[in-house]
Amino acid sequence: VGLNTTRSIRQIADATLEVAKEGNSIAVDELLHRDTRRDELGEIVESLRIFRLMVLDRRLAVEALQESEVKYRRIVDTAREGIWVIGPDIMTTFVNTHMAEMLGYSGEEMIGRPLTNFMFDEDTSDHLRKMESRRQGIAENYERRFRRKDGLAAWTLASATPIVDSEHRFNGSIAMFTDITERKRAETELSVIKDDLEIRVAERTSQLEAANKELESFSYSVSHDLRTPLRAIDGFSRILLDGYIDKLDDEGKRLLNVVRDNTSSMGQLID
Repeated sequence: VGLNTTRSIRQIADATLEVAKEGNSIAVDELLHRDTRRDELGEIVESLRIFRLMVLDRRLAVEALQESEVKYRRIVDTAREGIWVIGPDIMTTFVNTHMAEMLGYSGEEMIGRPLTNFMFDEDTSDHLRKMESRRQGIAENYERRFRRKDGLAAWTLASATPIVDSEHRFNGSIAMFTDITERKRAETELSVIKDDLEIRVAERTSQLEAANKELESFSYSVSHDLRTPLRAIDGFSRILLDGYIDKLDDEGKRLLNVVRDNTSSMGQLID
């Protein structure tokens, strides 16, 4: 009996190992139902049955987890935003494909490196202030400039959130980055055009002011030069009317009055 019991136990154990490797429960079921020595093996068989169920449950859970991870990876890698995860030591633990491509690197080149490795020196202090906010549990939205692998600037709109454990201790941060490089380039070009336009307007305004001053000077000079002969014409016309009225016929008198009226009108125009 002892030899048969040992043989049965070994067969059940081998079948259970088969379940753990390939998830095949038929072999165990056949052995368990075929075995007739329940008085001798009852407790062992029941324990192995429970173990088999635990192995199957674990295998199903692992498969579900793997399937979920594949779906998650697919979603993350096809996202239009860059995703960047850092650990509590501020080192990169994950970047998705889009984030790596945005900076011209492969994901493997970025893992294990701090964000400051991908920044311009003048932006580092602001980044450190942002990380201090993250340690305090504060999420933020802001613009962040990165230095690409080719040395060019990549502008992004960042949405960063701290990662904390069950006891609210800082455990890193996750951020999503939207590429706004083209928008920033357009804003820069527009700013240059605006500045150039303002310079041109200022130059044109200065030219117009100078032209106005010249026109005022010319007008003053013309008015001064015209007043003298007008006064002479008006004066001599008055002398003729006053001193030689008796020698002028009616038409002569009329013409002299016309001359005086016109000199008076011209004087008013000059004024």
